[in-house]
Amino acid sequence: MIPWRFLSDEAVDRTGHDSFGTHSAYAKLLLEIARTATTPFSIALYSSWGAGKTSVARMLGSLATKEKDIAVVYLDVWKYSADPLKR
Repeated sequence: MIPWRFLSDEAVDRTGHDSFGTHSAYAKLLLEIARTATTPFSIALYSSWGAGKTSVARMLGSLATKEKDIAVVYLDVWKYSADPLKR
């Protein structure tokens, strides 16, 4: 009998915890874009619920801590979802 193995649906914050490597690939690409883009500029992640935006953002933040001139600001819009003035 083969034991079942389930993957967690929790957001990950390190590239080594990305089971399939997809989200970490996006995080690394965004970091490279941040390194080479002319400033000022912003990056925003738009996708459907559950697509992994939080994981990508957390991994990007983790990777960016090693960078001298890159800052990652994470805005949790769910905090403000019930307040139409702040949306």
